[in-house]
Amino acid sequence: MSKQPFVLYVADAYCGWCFGFGPRLKEFETANRDRVDFRVLSGGLFVGERARPISHYPHIAEANARIASPWLNA
Repeated sequence: MSKQPFVLYVADAYCGWCFGFGPRLKEFETANRDRVDFRVLSGGLFVGERARPISHYPHIAEANARIASPWLNA
């Protein structure tokens, strides 16, 4: 078993903050991949009976774009 430290990132496709933070997370992983293991786990805001295709929640696409905009323009 590896003794190397790791980052466990629990992401959610429905979460605008997860989506918006993606580019910065990729930068971190790229800069540190030789020192830190990076693991991603898919989590969920909508689970069980509330789990539906993302198209069922039309506000999510607009919210993701709004949240990601400052990150993408930085």
